[in-house]
Amino acid sequence: MNAITRVHSQQIKLNPFAGLVVSSRYIAMLILFLCVFASAVGVVYMKDLNRRLFIQYQGLQQAQQQYDVEWGKLLLEQSAWSTQARVQAIAGHDLGMVMPSRRNITLVDLPQ
Repeated sequence: MNAITRVHSQQIKLNPFAGLVVSSRYIAMLILFLCVFASAVGVVYMKDLNRRLFIQYQGLQQAQQQYDVEWGKLLLEQSAWSTQARVQAIAGHDLGMVMPSRRNITLVDLPQ
C-alpha cells in the first residue's frame, strides 16, 4: 500500500462520519420538517380535544333542558298546592278555622 492510501484508510477508521457533509441547507430543511410535523400533531390533538369538549357541551345542554323542564313542573306543582281555594279548604276542614263576621273585624289605620 502506498502512503496516501494508508493515510486515507486511517482517516476513515478514525472518523466514520468524515465523508458526511452536513450543509446548513440540510439542517434548515430538517428543522422545518420537524416544525411541520409538530404542527400537524398539534392540529390533530386540538381537533380531538375540540370534538371531546363539544360532546361534553352537548351533554350539559341536554341536562340543562331536563332541569328546566323539571323546574317548570315544580313551579306548576307549587302553584297548585298554594291556591287560595285549597288553603281556605284546609284551614276550614283540618284546622277548624272560620271567616270572622263583620262585627269581629277591626280596621287599624297606621299613622304616616
